[in-house]
This record gives sequence, C-alpha cells and structure tokens, in this order.
Amino acid sequence: MKKIILSISAMLLFNLLMARENLGIVEKLGSSEKLATGDCVPASSSIDLDINNVRGRLQNGGDMWWDLINNAKYEIPKSLPGNPENPSSLFAGAVWIGGIDAQGQLKVAAATYRQSGNDFFPGPLDENGSIDKNTCKLWDHHYEVLGTEIDSFLQIVTEAGGGTVPSSAVPTDILNWPAYGNPYNAQVGFRNLDMGYASALAIMLVIFLSVLAYLYVKLLLGKAV
Repeated sequence: MKKIILSISAMLLFNLLMARENLGIVEKLGSSEKLATGDCVPASSSIDLDINNVRGRLQNGGDMWWDLINNAKYEIPKSLPGNPENPSSLFAGAVWIGGIDAQGQLKVAAATYRQSGNDFFPGPLDENGSIDKNTCKLWDHHYEVLGTEIDSFLQIVTEAGGGTVPSSAVPTDILNWPAYGNPYNAQVGFRNLDMGYASALAIMLVIFLSVLAYLYVKLLLGKAV
C-alpha cells in the first residue's frame, strides 16, 4: 500500500511540475498536423463534478480540472458555499490517445491547454467518419444524473410491478439520457453503433480511466476519514 501511495504522489508531483504552457510551439500547423474537424467550433460546455468532499471542473473538449482561463478547479476537500475556494491539488488534465494508422503514420490526439488548437470535439461521427458544425453544437452539453434520481426511478419501476411506467413519472435527467434508441432524446435516435475496433478501444480506455479516477478519489476520501 505504501508503494502505491508513493507512486501516486510521484505522479501528482510530476503533473504539477509539468502544468505550464507549451514552449516553442508553432501556432501554424504543418499539413501532416492539421486537424480533421470539419467546421466544428471548440467545445464550450463545462460542469462541476460536485459530490461528497470533491469538486472538479469537467470540460467537453477532452480536458478537465481547470476553467480554460488560468485557474485550477480541483478541490479536495471542497470549500463550503459562500467561502473562498480551497487550493487545488491538480491544475489540469486531459485525455491523450495515439496510434498507428493503416499507412504506418502516427496519429495522436493530445489536448494540452488549447493554445495550439483543439484535438477533441463533442458529438458522434457518422458512418463515414464525418461530423458537421450543427452536430457538434448539439452535443456540446453535459448530461448529469443523480443517485437519488436513479433510486427514485427504481422505486417507481418496482411499484409498477412490471407494468408500463408513464414518462411523466420518470425523472427528467433519466428521461433525456442519451441512450441508444431513447424516443425522448431525438438527437440520439438509432445511430449506427458499429464503431470499429479503434473506436471501441478508445471508449474502453475512457471507461478504464474513469474507473481509475473513481478508485483514486475513494482512496483519498478513505485516508481523510
């Protein structure tokens, strides 16, 4: 356990030391470095992961823990309402994904501080791997559902005894959840979910990182008790 804690501390220290703007970056990208983003504009939606004793800012462009200006947004323990924010233990984080394409070329999506462009945009790709500005804008949104809403919905389903639950009885956040085939969320519809091997791996990586972050927060909360 001591080795695990020391390793995590070392990684956090490394992240803090590296939390600075990119130096020597040329703003104009070469032809092999340009982003294939259609006409999408950068993601602007953000939300706070505010639960238990943690408050962290999540952006919709692959980055997190900051406000896109120059302020860290990762409080553990979080400040009380009306009080100044506590110091943040992290400044910023982001998803980095890389791989080799069929021609042997290295392809990397690695968000830093957005000063050299954006690698991640909201919204699903179509069957041709394309996306347009309207789709990006439509998905520039965070979906949130609370544990109390899930408990309430499960109770409603139990009381229905296997019968039909009217949509008016379902919590709004669950009713509008972007699930495949959800008739109450038209933007999802019945999109083709045959994503391919690379996309499936990317999604599995995001899920793995989310679980890892959850376990790390649980470890911190356990040490604070």
